[in-house]
Amino acid sequence: MIINDKEYIKVRDAQEGETGWAYYNENGKVILDNEFERIPCGSTLTLAEDEYTIISFTPNPVQAMITEMESDMAKAKRIELADLHELVGCKVKSNLGTGLIKDVDDNSLRAVVEFEDNTTKHWNLATIKEHLITE
Repeated sequence: MIINDKEYIKVRDAQEGETGWAYYNENGKVILDNEFERIPCGSTLTLAEDEYTIISFTPNPVQAMITEMESDMAKAKRIELADLHELVGCKVKSNLGTGLIKDVDDNSLRAVVEFEDNTTKHWNLATIKEHLITE
């Protein structure tokens, strides 16, 4: 099948039982166009004689670096969320008065701070630490 001047072929990772699409690049190498369980998208594939079954693969170094960066970012997010959750119930002080950390919004990485006048603010971890009351 040809799409946008690229010839696509169906490929299969027999080890995981996954099938997907790959294309021939300008050098004639077969490049995976899907994300498989064990084979990242953009990997160069070596196929069996049937031109369907994947024998081996070489990850794209740029894609591998991006995947590693995404993994590092996810780890940092988990650590920050854990730190925020530990601070629930603590008090903070700002120009709005004294507030209490009520909850954490896991999507925005912000703590929900409720002040004495029922004003609610969403603060990140750095702001929380800056205004934290240590008794």
